[in-house]
Amino acid sequence: MRVPPVRRVRYWRRLTRRPFRTREGRFLIEGVRNVEEALATGWAVEEVLCTPEAYVQARVRDVVSAAEARGIPVWEVGRPLMEEITTTVTPQGVAALVKQPSWSPEDILKAGGVPLVVVVDGVQDPGNLGTILRTAAAAGATGAILLPGTVDPFNPKAVRASAGGIFRVPVVRAADLAAVVALAAAGVRLLVADVGAGTDIYGVDLT
Repeated sequence: MRVPPVRRVRYWRRLTRRPFRTREGRFLIEGVRNVEEALATGWAVEEVLCTPEAYVQARVRDVVSAAEARGIPVWEVGRPLMEEITTTVTPQGVAALVKQPSWSPEDILKAGGVPLVVVVDGVQDPGNLGTILRTAAAAGATGAILLPGTVDPFNPKAVRASAGGIFRVPVVRAADLAAVVALAAAGVRLLVADVGAGTDIYGVDLT
């Protein structure tokens, strides 16, 4: 592991802001499990950050070894710096810089099998969005479409709440309803969740 130059530290700090994340097409993930998921699912992990305190754990050393085997730079950062560039109250001492993938509705439809797509409209709480993505992954969803007004899926809190789900469900950030119209045009049946509905979701055939 190497000590990062000051310019890298400045870059990581700026990724806490959505405009910079969007412009750069990158985001920081926090925690051992999320870094493991990103590596296991083939996402473009560009850098790994690790504190000396975390490195004493066998699981963390495995993550570092896996990254180094792929030629991914691994930086040694102190605990104060890790606390500064991450948003967790008590960070686990491991983080990674990951490139944001670019998905389209067509990618979701070509995933194979019968599409099960979750459309999210105007959810602004990152924890709630992360929970939706976690549930979508558990349900075997082939993708998620986020309509305007929905929080950034790469918000640190959303990523943590997804418990790795964001790495397993392709997420499309749509500019308008055209993405939903495309699903309908492709023959995908549209269902709407309504808190006042008389039918429970478990009574609906989602295939």
